[in-house]
Amino acid sequence: MIFFLVLFIPTTIFSKDLTLCYDVKALFVTVGTTCIHYKIDNKTIYFDSTMKSSPAVSWVSRINNFGKAIGNLDDLKSKYFLFHQEEGKYKAFQEYFFENNKIKVKSIKYNQDWTVKDENEKIYDIQGYYEPFMLSLVFYKKILEKHQTPLKLFYKEKIYDIPFSIHSETVISISKRKFNTVKISFTPNIKGKGLLIPSGRWFIYIDKERLFPVRIDTKFVFITASVIISKIEGNEFTISSILKNQGK
Repeated sequence: MIFFLVLFIPTTIFSKDLTLCYDVKALFVTVGTTCIHYKIDNKTIYFDSTMKSSPAVSWVSRINNFGKAIGNLDDLKSKYFLFHQEEGKYKAFQEYFFENNKIKVKSIKYNQDWTVKDENEKIYDIQGYYEPFMLSLVFYKKILEKHQTPLKLFYKEKIYDIPFSIHSETVISISKRKFNTVKISFTPNIKGKGLLIPSGRWFIYIDKERLFPVRIDTKFVFITASVIISKIEGNEFTISSILKNQGK
């Protein structure tokens, strides 16, 4: 098991990298996988993520998404974001640069044959909002400090203030391993296109000590799914260490 490898490999334990992978299950069937990799270099954090549909699902409707982001750990501010989206017949690309309290956005829209339909660059005078990756760290920081102020998201050239609620603590068992978690609920009313348009109320279970999700019960317009952790590689305490020492 990855857990025992992490315990016994010193170079891994003291690394500043962490990779988390999850199985996406619907009706007890794995319909996809998603992974996110965190890399720390001095006071900068780098994110890389992928989301792919399983072979059994891809022949019906393929999903192949990937994203990248860069953030500043001193103030937990976003610096850069990229997201490439392929969901069924929908394809889109967006890239953000956070500079001088403004957000420069490059976006590409495609026709159904994936030829370029439109390409734009815009600058938004928006402060205090985050792209999805850096916002996740801000979210975990709020959980650590038991703050329940809304999450401020900038995505698809729109801003969202997403309220959430902290519920009870609960133990979750996954692959014979027990995680002490705190249960969070929120309703991500985010507008968009593609197959993975959020809907309804979501529940997320965050490991109290490590500050990353181990299970997310989601709803989308076309499917209800559970996202369950399947692999942990690297230093399990990367995120919690960042947030507990942030600003020091």
